[in-house]
Amino acid sequence: LRTPAKVIGSLAYVFGTRGSINIDVEYIDYSKANLKSTNDPVYAPEPNEYRYQNEEASQILKPVLNIRIGGEMVIQTQYYVRAGFAYYPQPYESNVSAGTKAGTTISFGGGIKLGSNSIDLAYKIQSKNFNYYAFDVSKTSINSNTNGLILSYSVNF
Repeated sequence: LRTPAKVIGSLAYVFGTRGSINIDVEYIDYSKANLKSTNDPVYAPEPNEYRYQNEEASQILKPVLNIRIGGEMVIQTQYYVRAGFAYYPQPYESNVSAGTKAGTTISFGGGIKLGSNSIDLAYKIQSKNFNYYAFDVSKTSINSNTNGLILSYSVNF
């Protein structure tokens, strides 16, 4: 499996010691994904063995721009808050992805630094809405909303 290349551009601005904001834009052309047989003679691959699958993938997949925006702000010397948003459009052409929506992730949280220790608490909301095809005529609509609470403790050396 050859996966498509990613091109990522990032821009950030730091507000002195008070915080920062950043934006990431990621370009991926999913239509360039490609299957290829092994060169191992034991398996004797057929020439153009995956031609049909590769042609189909190039017709139903398209390039996308994934966007992530986030920021962090220091409230007082040891207290901070952060938030982020991510947008992941569907990589399928419109005739295949009818009824699907872009995936999104929203997160926010905060923390406290106590000397070389820190405690961080974050809440993440992830939403996905897409169609899944196990084979040509099957269609399963998947709507997934996931919420997560993440607690972390760090010790810096």
